[in-house]
Amino acid sequence: MIRPYNESDIEGIVELLDNLSISEEAGRFEDCLFDADTYREVYFVKKSYSIYVAVKGNKIIGFVLGDHYCNDVFAILMLYVHPAYRREYFALRLKEAITNYAKENGYKEIISQVRTNNPESIRMNKRAGWEIAPDKVYPGYYVECRKELK
Repeated sequence: MIRPYNESDIEGIVELLDNLSISEEAGRFEDCLFDADTYREVYFVKKSYSIYVAVKGNKIIGFVLGDHYCNDVFAILMLYVHPAYRREYFALRLKEAITNYAKENGYKEIISQVRTNNPESIRMNKRAGWEIAPDKVYPGYYVECRKELK
């Protein structure tokens, strides 16, 4: 199930991020992984980001976080699904939920920066109809995926 975030979800999300920081994947994201308190304060308490969570049973297994970028552009800042639940389309459904939120709130475009060392996410974006912005490809760092909202 995909649903909007509520304050009681914070511990489940922080647990996901803690697991990521000690997983085999951690090296791919080392320069953007923070401690639990930083996530709590910066992303879930002080700023009013738009957040959706993926829940299976009673467990949060993924989330997406986005915010206003500029003018009529909305940006996905973080998207993560626990590895045990990948290939079950949770990432795609999270992306659809936040895309619908952006569309309903008048945004004309949504963007997402995907690390170049994350080919699975790049493929998922392409399959979902997102375009790779040719002027926003930074080898060894990230590519920018974008989608017009109609």
